[in-house]
Amino acid sequence: MPGPSEIPFYAEFDNGRDFDLPDGWADDIKRVALARSTEVSSEPTSSTSARNSTIPLKYKVVDGEKVRTHLNWLHSFYVTEFRDLAQQVVGDDHQIVTSQNVVTGMNLNVMIGQSHSYEWHYDSNPLTGLLFVTSHRDGAGGDLAFRLGRTEVTIRPKQGRLLFFDARNTQHHVRSLTGSRSIRITAPMNFYFRDEEYRRPTDLDRHIFGGTD
Repeated sequence: MPGPSEIPFYAEFDNGRDFDLPDGWADDIKRVALARSTEVSSEPTSSTSARNSTIPLKYKVVDGEKVRTHLNWLHSFYVTEFRDLAQQVVGDDHQIVTSQNVVTGMNLNVMIGQSHSYEWHYDSNPLTGLLFVTSHRDGAGGDLAFRLGRTEVTIRPKQGRLLFFDARNTQHHVRSLTGSRSIRITAPMNFYFRDEEYRRPTDLDRHIFGGTD
């Protein structure tokens, strides 16, 4: 049975063991996520949407400019400590760099209740980082799901856990929450290889930010 170890560049790091976020970090992020997020609703038709996806993209998002303004400490982690962990994951084969675009480099994804969903898709960058801000018990939904052949591998959100994975070559999506009042918050991060040309599809930002060019 396939597992997370079969996902290229898959690695897990935890707050308090591998890095140290400031006291009250989760409440700080949740406050900004709920106050500054924008509702987005898109059909799975972007260049990064999986061809067989029928699940729409419906969620709330805080772009990277707002993250840098209202959660500057989190942006600083993205460009320093989290980048260093990303380098550790890929080793000496590539030099890791953060995004050239602050708006798209790091953001907050927010799913609230049963009406929000996140499509099957690929990422356009070679390495993705994902910090879980909220935890969810088994059966509560919110799992990160990867499609490996005909098998789905799921990762349950655990507050303070940072994942890395190659999502450019692995389909993934987020399972809907089962509780009508549940809230799932993550901080996804885009990392790139210095020896590759920076590429981002022209339709992607409009798709995930709801009209931002």
